[in-house]
Amino acid sequence: RMISRPLHLLAKQMKQLRAMDASKVCDTDRPSRVCSVCPRIAIKEIADVMNGFAKLSRSIECFARFVPETVVWNIVNGTRRARRMYVDKRVVSIMFSDVKDFTTISERLSPQDLLFVLFVYLSEMTRIVELFEGVVSEILGDGLLVFWNTPGDVEAHAAKACAAALAQQRALVALNVDLQQRGLPTLEIRIGLHTGDV
Repeated sequence: RMISRPLHLLAKQMKQLRAMDASKVCDTDRPSRVCSVCPRIAIKEIADVMNGFAKLSRSIECFARFVPETVVWNIVNGTRRARRMYVDKRVVSIMFSDVKDFTTISERLSPQDLLFVLFVYLSEMTRIVELFEGVVSEILGDGLLVFWNTPGDVEAHAAKACAAALAQQRALVALNVDLQQRGLPTLEIRIGLHTGDV
């Protein structure tokens, strides 16, 4: 049990990482324990392997915050194409959105208020895009550049892009109520969509 129990836990955590769920992977800098809820690990080498795996999992989780999850998943799973540059011609839906008159708005706000407005706006818009299987490629100040059907396949991507744009407009109504209650300016957004070969 001294060997099998920690190895069983490690195998379970490896499966979670393959599913891109590092949230349940234990993490510690103390080699004698994996975490407070995991069994005490008496064999130093097993503890070292588990701690190393936990650090690897956290690194992959951080990497996935900046790179589309599909790309990270392909790298983690050893997909051959993920290890080199390649170009495919595909039909992709692209969205660009920005805040109308954002420069004027930003000139009237304190740095703290500007940061708050940008944070709540971009967080909500990004959440909606991801809900409709879009991948945020870039955040350009107040603008978002979003792709559907790349790098991974997305069925009915044009419809999902349109649905995301409509959901963003609806969410903006509630967001503006919150901003107004805080004495901050309300926002209007402009959204452009296109589907075609890239």
